Amino acid sequence: LLLRQVCYNISGNKLKSSADPLTLTGPVFNETEALAKCEGATLKSLKRDTTVMRLYLAVIFNDIDLMEQMLFELDGIPAYDNLVGRQHLRLTFAGIAALLVPKYKKNDGVHEKWASITIKFFEKLAKVGSPNAKPVLMCLHALETRSVVSFDAAIAVCSEAGLVHLAAVMNEQCGLWLYERSRTGELEDERRGCTMWLPSTEPKHQSEAALDHGQKHRAYLKSALNNYQMWGAAPKAKQLEERFAFLAKTDSSTRWKRDAQMQAVEELV
Repeated sequence: LLLRQVCYNISGNKLKSSADPLTLTGPVFNETEALAKCEGATLKSLKRDTTVMRLYLAVIFNDIDLMEQMLFELDGIPAYDNLVGRQHLRLTFAGIAALLVPKYKKNDGVHEKWASITIKFFEKLAKVGSPNAKPVLMCLHALETRSVVSFDAAIAVCSEAGLVHLAAVMNEQCGLWLYERSRTGELEDERRGCTMWLPSTEPKHQSEAALDHGQKHRAYLKSALNNYQMWGAAPKAKQLEERFAFLAKTDSSTRWKRDAQMQAVEELV
């Protein structure tokens, strides 16, 4: 029921989604009510699972405050799990969140801990040939090194593996990163991941190089939007369109195709 509610939240199901997609308060699963019925080990297990799922939603909807809160709640829970699938999901999104949060919040050790644990975990799996480890490891590397080259590599690997949601997240984070740099006038050496500042003598006019750089984010954000739409994440697509006006300028045929995809997803879940 928990996973089903998460799917409804992501797809934006009109009847079964939570009012706020970042919460688990829908008609299929209500976190508060479910936790109230449990005690002992069962309560601890359910609390772990709801925290992981809310962390997952926080990464998808790029809610930094919720990422930080969920990382702190996971801090007292053992990092490793007997269930491989559950551990993979938890460490994937704990790692992504840990590498996103420090950009905005004071570093207190929790973020470094989760970043270190997840990177080492997926490096070990990748060395023994796990096909599921490489895409996640590439995503973590991109967020850690912050270069267009590393983001492009992560996007390519995730797309090839059919992990549309991770490709969407990487496109979005690269686009947002480039967008912030274009606003401050900072340019990147894409090959080496280093940066250089371009002071402007005319504040009202950008240099040609800065203007070029300032438009790069659009391509990544458009790709992110397309990926989220392909995945069926209607509320997330709407979130991006509302923040960036150029993304809302979708022709009617493309929008009709997207809406049809969303309807198909809702019928499945």
